[in-house]
Amino acid sequence: MEFIISELQTEYSFEGQVIKRLKEVLNEIDGFCFYNHPSSEIDDASYDEHSFLILSPYWGVLILDAFPYDINKITEEEIKQILKYGEAKIYKIYSKILGNGKLRDCEDERLKIENIIYNLFFPYVNEGQVSYLTPDLTNKIIWNDTISSNIDRLKAKFDKLIDRSIWNTLINEISGISQVVKKRFKCVWQYKNT
Repeated sequence: MEFIISELQTEYSFEGQVIKRLKEVLNEIDGFCFYNHPSSEIDDASYDEHSFLILSPYWGVLILDAFPYDINKITEEEIKQILKYGEAKIYKIYSKILGNGKLRDCEDERLKIENIIYNLFFPYVNEGQVSYLTPDLTNKIIWNDTISSNIDRLKAKFDKLIDRSIWNTLINEISGISQVVKKRFKCVWQYKNT
């Protein structure tokens, strides 16, 4: 995973600690992880989230919003509001992808990218510490002790990598990554698909 980070305060700041944890988990996975990328930001942000946009040929697009909260200080209603806010982020990226004819099937307007996923991440909380949330909410939350298994599950969910030309178009559309960076992934792609 290539990490593209801007605005990082220090490695000891909250976002620095989250980046360190993500590097541990995503190290062996192909793709790009952006911190506070414009595609994953909404203008009327009112939460203290730290957004990570993670693109991988295994799952497509994952938006991971990390929060520096103790989960017991957040109500179920607040989590529902944050998830609605996450839906706006998904829609923003969906609209961006839909605008590119190479990323959608022109006949039925379906996206060629199967998933745009949104999850909350509470790196200071383990799964067993929370009992008051309903299962429909906990399915959208990643805890410190479940992040590795969640990433493994995401990777295993899809039997094949996204087509390379679609992947190149996706990373160019979402991130504006240069051709030079994309060429580094050509060898990986050929190896994974043989």
